[in-house]
Amino acid sequence: MGLWEAVGNNNAKAFEIAMQSTLDSSDVYRALEAASRYHHPQYIAALCPYITREAWENAFWRAAALGHAACVTALLTSGAPALPIEASIAFEQCVQNSLLVGHLQCFTPYTNHAACLEILAPSLPTPRINVALNLVAGQCSMDVLNVLLKYGNPKNNKSKPLQKAFSKQNQEHIDRLYPLCSPKTALNAMQKNVLSHSDDWMPLFERIESERLKQVLNTKIDAAARATKTAKL
Repeated sequence: MGLWEAVGNNNAKAFEIAMQSTLDSSDVYRALEAASRYHHPQYIAALCPYITREAWENAFWRAAALGHAACVTALLTSGAPALPIEASIAFEQCVQNSLLVGHLQCFTPYTNHAACLEILAPSLPTPRINVALNLVAGQCSMDVLNVLLKYGNPKNNKSKPLQKAFSKQNQEHIDRLYPLCSPKTALNAMQKNVLSHSDDWMPLFERIESERLKQVLNTKIDAAARATKTAKL
C-alpha cells in the first residue's frame, strides 16, 4: 500500500511502513492532500518535513475549504508560517465553501468553517474581513457570521451586511446585525441603489419607523410617570 493510500484509508500501520521506504515527492504530495481532504491531522506532522511549499499550500487551502480546523492547525504548526496571500486565499475559500454545507456531499462530519475562520481571521486586515462579511451576510451560518463580526466592522460600506441581510430576508441575521449597524445609512443606500427593489428596503424602513414610534411612546410614558410622581409629592 502506497503512502497516500495509507493516509486516505487511515491505516496507521501501513503509514509507518511506507514512511520507512524511500519517499516519492508526488506520493508525499498526495498523502498530505489526503490527510487534509479526509480529516486525518495525525499524519500531517510526520509528512511536513518531506513536502514542498506547493504541497503545503495545496493541503492548507483544501483543509480550509473543507472546514477541517484540526488540519489547518496541524499545517500551521508543522509547516512554515502561512504567507499573507496564502492565509487570504485560505480564508476566502473557507468563507465561500461555508455556504455550500448541506448542499454538497464532499464535507465530512468534522467540517467546521467557523472554527477555521477563528484560526485564519486574526492574521488578516479588517478590510479583508469586511469583504467577506459583505459577501455572505444573510446567507452564511450564524457561527460564521459571528466570527466575521468579531474581526470585521459591520458598519463598513454603509452597513452593507445589514443591507444584505434584508435583501436575503434572513431574520436571524437581521436581528443580529441591526443593533451593530447604522440602519438609516443602510436604508438610504438601498433606496438609492438602482438594483434594489422596494421589497428589499421596505422591511428595513418599517423596522426603523417601528423603533422610532416605540421610542416616542416610551418617552411619553416616562414623562407621564414623572409628572404623576411629582403631582403626588
